[in-house]
Amino acid sequence: MEFMNTGSDIEHEAFLALWLSRDLSLLKEKIVALTKFDKSEVGDSRLAVTIWSPFQLVQIWAWERFIELRPRPNLIKIGETRFARWHKMMMIVDNVRRVLDSAKENFDWRPYAKALRNCKLPAFYVEKETWISVDSDISEEFESFARCLRISKLVGHDCVEHYLPHRVAVQFGIDQDLPACVAQANETFSIAWSKYIKSIGCANLYVLSWLFEADVTTRYLEWWKQSVSRLQGAARIFRSS
Repeated sequence: MEFMNTGSDIEHEAFLALWLSRDLSLLKEKIVALTKFDKSEVGDSRLAVTIWSPFQLVQIWAWERFIELRPRPNLIKIGETRFARWHKMMMIVDNVRRVLDSAKENFDWRPYAKALRNCKLPAFYVEKETWISVDSDISEEFESFARCLRISKLVGHDCVEHYLPHRVAVQFGIDQDLPACVAQANETFSIAWSKYIKSIGCANLYVLSWLFEADVTTRYLEWWKQSVSRLQGAARIFRSS
């Protein structure tokens, strides 16, 4: 809400972050609700979710990250935004599930860190890693990046959504560690917003090189192997029964 019609460079980013959080929460709630019904009682039910926002933003998100799903992008002209790559684009995929399941190394965690012709990289994509002092003189781009790294709540027209960036650290160029649980509390819109906009001063921000390729920590890898092993064991027990 705060960024609407302000002319801010991050207005679209703020809207997209909020909207994705809201719509993905609705989708999860719908899926969980359907699993609680006996299929014989609900019959041939379909998963239906009503979205009151421009779906093309999700389409662009997918095209930027899933290489096999994307059409051949347009060349960006001087003065155009990155979104111009996908203007009037269309792509028909026979089996989207197969592409998603087989993405693995073809998934691009940091598409916006890739240099494109006639498209300037944001200031926080630096050539060499550096420390930035977060104070009153910090630029708007670095301040917005600092907020993207901080756990907070996003406030919309009629909702407050939790924002947990530590769960997807790789998209910020940071090695993924075990995502710790964060205590969540119901708050009013005004309280949630006051916490979001509070000063980030008196801190130093470590900015990695945009060339750095993030991975996972050793303990995350061990946790993942154990999780997969438990799932495979449970599957074998289920088949044998």
